[in-house]
Amino acid sequence: MEEVNVTNQIIARCWTDEAFKQSLKSDPKKVLAEFGIQFDDSIVVNVIDDEPGVKTFVIPPKPDEGELGEILEGRKAATCSSSGEPNGCCG
Repeated sequence: MEEVNVTNQIIARCWTDEAFKQSLKSDPKKVLAEFGIQFDDSIVVNVIDDEPGVKTFVIPPKPDEGELGEILEGRKAATCSSSGEPNGCCG
């Protein structure tokens, strides 16, 4: 299943199942693994609730110098490493 479809299913289930949402927040790796989304043990996964009128702006880790040069020159978009979404659209 495509990652976007899985993500939409997880979000919709959070909206309709408070116990599922709390499980996702308390043990995100375990719940996401049930949907085929795996992370290395070294990765920390945070789950937060967005609120109306609040937007979370995620600053991804600094890329290597070559990629940073492409971003600064406008030849490449800065993305969140976990989602590939443009900066500011990640959370």
